[in-house]
Amino acid sequence: MQKLLPVLFILISTMGAAQLPGNSVSFVGLNSHYVTVPDASSSIVNNTMTIEAWVYYKCENGTSAFNVFSKGWCGAPDWTIYVAINQQKLHLAKWRNGYNSCAGGQAHYYSDDEVIPFNTWTHIAISIDATTASNDIKFYVNGALVPHSLISGTDGAGWNTSTYPMLIGSSRSLANNYAKAYGNIDDLRI
Repeated sequence: MQKLLPVLFILISTMGAAQLPGNSVSFVGLNSHYVTVPDASSSIVNNTMTIEAWVYYKCENGTSAFNVFSKGWCGAPDWTIYVAINQQKLHLAKWRNGYNSCAGGQAHYYSDDEVIPFNTWTHIAISIDATTASNDIKFYVNGALVPHSLISGTDGAGWNTSTYPMLIGSSRSLANNYAKAYGNIDDLRI
């Protein structure tokens, strides 16, 4: 039994290392706190992909929105995608091919229930197949499939392209303001 104990400790500490606050990007609610990833000829998004990340969603000063990442913003060329947590619900906004307006052309999907707890590391994943107008989109929280609904807009095949960079931990508004975020993001993968 004594020989197994060190092995279990190493296994447990290795599994938990990805969720330590010191190894993640922390956002403390300032407009200038975000990570920019330059556009790679719009190859960040494609018709079949999975987006996943570990998030630590904080509720600070009544703030209930947390932008995980966004691609594009209001202005030409416009939005492509953003993933956020709003009111503890997982949120995906997708702009379909040929539509780039902040006032239209986007589909907003939300988890049906409040599935993202405050102050807890949570793994989120969204699987997307946008090869046809009837997109196949699945939401997962901690590996479990969660129900979601199209709340507003109309979806369609493909994506609107944008040469703007991807922002991690923020999004940019029409008034050129950056959304504030409270929380941590780790191991974001697309």
